Amino acid sequence: MGISRIVFRSLPFACVLLVGAGQMTWSASKPPSAAAQTDKAVENKKLLETVGVVLEDMPIVLSLTDDPYAIQVLGSQLVTLKAMGLSKPDYIAMVNSAASAMEKAATEGRRDQAERDFLGFRWGMGVALSTDLESGPRVDSASVVNGIVRIDAESDSIPRIFLETHRLFELKKGPDGRARCGHGPFVGVQSSTDDVIDAIAFGYIIGWRPDAENSNGFGIGIGPVLDSKVQVLGDGIEANEPLPAGETTARLKTESRWGATLVFSLTF
Repeated sequence: MGISRIVFRSLPFACVLLVGAGQMTWSASKPPSAAAQTDKAVENKKLLETVGVVLEDMPIVLSLTDDPYAIQVLGSQLVTLKAMGLSKPDYIAMVNSAASAMEKAATEGRRDQAERDFLGFRWGMGVALSTDLESGPRVDSASVVNGIVRIDAESDSIPRIFLETHRLFELKKGPDGRARCGHGPFVGVQSSTDDVIDAIAFGYIIGWRPDAENSNGFGIGIGPVLDSKVQVLGDGIEANEPLPAGETTARLKTESRWGATLVFSLTF
């Protein structure tokens, strides 16, 4: 009799516990509401890409997360203005504001990276024009006419192509407050079919980039250039002078020679 009384008195408490456990289980398995899903999607504001969404026949652009709830919201169009408690104009304004803010942040990031690359070490392909700084012409060919040395072909101004590298420092900012013009040192080399390095130049270069979101640009540099193999008249032989005693031809020799160069370069 005592045991039955205890069980009878405990029965209401057991029912309360069972009902509470059932409510907790049902709440845990209940899927988030449309409003909760929308809040989560809008709060995260990140997607693998920007997508176009049609909501109540209104085309809008919204950046969302790759969260499955967000995908579900878009896929089944569970988002409703009523669930969010917003009017259509307020919702459109909120979505477009979020998309605009993210696009602005992405643009700023691209411009920051372009500036860092522009001011770093860069490669360029340059077209150069060089001239000699030392006396005596560069002789391509010479001959002796009636005992007088004549130069048949010479090349004191030399066009060439350089592969160059440079390091720029900020010289002038653009409208967005980032470096669009820089200056600094450069080194360039010219190769030939016979030599890996036929000539080397170094000096000062000024560079510009026209696009705020692109680090590529162009530059103008000036400096000395050293040619490793320059052909000139041999020792003791002068142009437009008789051959020295004992010489029978207009003898040539090869030497290194300094010059000055002006370089127009495109960076890549």
